Amino acid sequence: MKQEIQKNERGFFFFELRSGAHNYIRTRIWVHRDLVNEEETLDFPLVGAKVVKTPKGGLVLRPAENEHWVALITERSGYRGTASISVEAVEGGEVEVITSGREFHSPRGSLGETAWALINVRGKIRVRAHITGRRISKNDFSYTLSPTGEKVEEICEEVEKFLTQ
Repeated sequence: MKQEIQKNERGFFFFELRSGAHNYIRTRIWVHRDLVNEEETLDFPLVGAKVVKTPKGGLVLRPAENEHWVALITERSGYRGTASISVEAVEGGEVEVITSGREFHSPRGSLGETAWALINVRGKIRVRAHITGRRISKNDFSYTLSPTGEKVEEICEEVEKFLTQ
């Protein structure tokens, strides 16, 4: 997933994640210059990076060891629907949700919403999503996300039992 970044008047890079009615809540994440590519975008998941909270509460995306990676997970609801996500570690990994929110598709959210989460990860993660609204084929689903960005959809245990017999 590509995330466009901006540059302030002093030359520092950042991007904003918005949530709340009328995009009232804006979460600004500052980006270390070594993580920015030529097109001034970020490609999530970002391997070898980590989000750090400053003592005053600011968020900074910095380079880290290669086993750390950062993911920006988004799930969009259907028309006039809601969305929620939860994240958990898989196979002994570690996960830390840095910040999360819901961005509305209209000023008050009556046309739907997109749930998002910015997370620090070591290993693989399982994402569980619940979305409602019109034009939705599946309300509850889950998938495993790896550092390469590969998504592997998980199949319900009952279905898997019938498929393996």
